[in-house]
Order: sequence, then structure tokens, then C-alpha cells
Amino acid sequence: TERVKEVIRWEKDGIEWEDAIDKIHQLYDEKNSHDWCHTISNAMIVTLALIYGQKDFEKSISLSILGAMDTDCNGATVGSIVGMILGANELPEKWINPLNDTLKSGVDGFGVVKISDMSKRTVDIIKSNN
Repeated sequence: TERVKEVIRWEKDGIEWEDAIDKIHQLYDEKNSHDWCHTISNAMIVTLALIYGQKDFEKSISLSILGAMDTDCNGATVGSIVGMILGANELPEKWINPLNDTLKSGVDGFGVVKISDMSKRTVDIIKSNN
């Protein structure tokens, strides 16, 4: 969207991330439930975190949360994207070790699963569709 392109321009224009967050909050009011969970406001925050985070896993997630709005979804989205870019072996151990390769899924039929099994399953699905 145009708003996502706007965030990209801000970074190219040398606008600091703090000011970019302020600009988003001038456009969208977090106290308004529509703005808080709106696709565009949150896409802007995700874009900001990915650009200004510069592929740093922790910094990127932190920026997405500092942007406010839908923090859990934005943090998860940014973490997933940066995690895919970096690969599992490059993720900070302090983020992965406490999980013990275990995920309690809310997806019916999965329950408690290994993260590595789900990753392999995802890759297999992608490969089978190519």
C-alpha cells in the first residue's frame, strides 16, 4: 500500500525510527479500536521494524513492540520474517533454548509438537507445491 511505501521513504529520507513511530501515531490513534487492529497501521509498524531493525532479531522485534498497536501480532510477524531471513541456526540462543523445541499449538489436531517437526513440515509443503 501507499502507507507502507511511505515508511520505506521515511527511512531513505533519514528519519529516525522514533520519529517514524510518531508519524504512524499521528495517522492512527491506538485508543481507537479500529486503528489499533487496523491492517494498514500495523503493516506500517511491521515495515518500520523490518527496515530499521536491519535483520537484527531482537532489535526488529523490539521495534515492532515499541510501535504499539497490535504488539503481539506485530512482534510475531516480525520475528517470523527475520527468523526466516536469518535461518534457525542464526537465532539468539536465549530466544530458542527456553522453548526446548516445543510448541503448544492452538491448531486443532496438533497439541504439543516439536518446532523442528513443524518447520520440516512447512518446508515439505512448500517443496510439494513447486
